[in-house]
Amino acid sequence: MNTPRALLLAPLLAALAACGASETPLPGDAEPPAPAAPAADAMATAAPAVAQVLEAGKSWSLIEASDDTLKSAAAEAGIFIEVQDARIVGYGGCNRFSVPLQRGEGGSIKLEAVVASKRACASDALNAAEQTFLQTLSAAQSFELRDEGLFLRTADGAELKFSAGRPGGAEGEASQAEGT
Repeated sequence: MNTPRALLLAPLLAALAACGASETPLPGDAEPPAPAAPAADAMATAAPAVAQVLEAGKSWSLIEASDDTLKSAAAEAGIFIEVQDARIVGYGGCNRFSVPLQRGEGGSIKLEAVVASKRACASDALNAAEQTFLQTLSAAQSFELRDEGLFLRTADGAELKFSAGRPGGAEGEASQAEGT
């Protein structure tokens, strides 16, 4: 396992360790040890952890957005995101992109500057939609997983809604975003 993946899994492992310490002991076991304070604190502030919701390698297709330009282009553009090695990679409709991902407390996240390829879009409308998507994505500060899908939100209320899987059902194939 490489170091970036280990960093993504660390909060999950700490949370699992804290949960395991509070379980009922098995017959013949000594009294269960008290949970370590740091692990308990990490579990309380990081649930649900980004690594649990944005699983490494799991793809999410953009299905709706609060911006009208982006909303109308979301279905035809094939926009998706995927977590890989402490970053979000994906396809913005014209270009592949990558953005470093940092976890915060609770459902907060911090995405840094987006790096994208420089292919020309097929239309001005698609170019505008991709630019809006990338700007909104990089400004996202929180995430929430609901029955309806994954939601990313900015501080000013802009929202991106994703459903599990890639556009066209290509979940599990090699990422179009690799190499960015």
